[in-house]
Amino acid sequence: MPDLQYFLDEQSRLQEVMEEKNGSPHPSTLYTDFINWGAAVPLIQMMQWNDKALIHEIVEMEAETGWKPWAKSAHVNLEAARGEWIDMFHFMLNGALLLGLDDDEIKTRYDNKHAKNEARQLADYDGVSTKCPGCNRALDDDAVGCYLANDDEVRGQFWCDQINDYIFKVKPEALA
Repeated sequence: MPDLQYFLDEQSRLQEVMEEKNGSPHPSTLYTDFINWGAAVPLIQMMQWNDKALIHEIVEMEAETGWKPWAKSAHVNLEAARGEWIDMFHFMLNGALLLGLDDDEIKTRYDNKHAKNEARQLADYDGVSTKCPGCNRALDDDAVGCYLANDDEVRGQFWCDQINDYIFKVKPEALA
């Protein structure tokens, strides 16, 4: 099986064709422009467009199954579902290009997140008690700067990095 870099390279080539044919920017160009010049708006627009496309592919995948509990059909159109999965994969690869991820970083981030998810399951993760009461983000995620304060003045309160303030109404289970 080809490694992830193969798929990233193929998707990059497809994006080059699209750029040449219809003028749409290449995802890695938007990432580079953002890193070099802080050009956030074009990157944000492409990320949002790509995310919407991914969501729609997920819905199309769902349409290939009998998911409605009120209906009697329990079908799965495997061939069509596989095609929708590939469509989703294209947009996931675009997302990697937009974020400047290469195969090594994806593998490293995947392995780290996988280990964290495994540790959460072993610790009976409930998806609630280990979240910031302000922004509801997981306290053990690397990009989250929220924490339970221990200094005397604000002991027992959460600092929410996203709202840049202390949260004074703390969920009781978060203090356990």
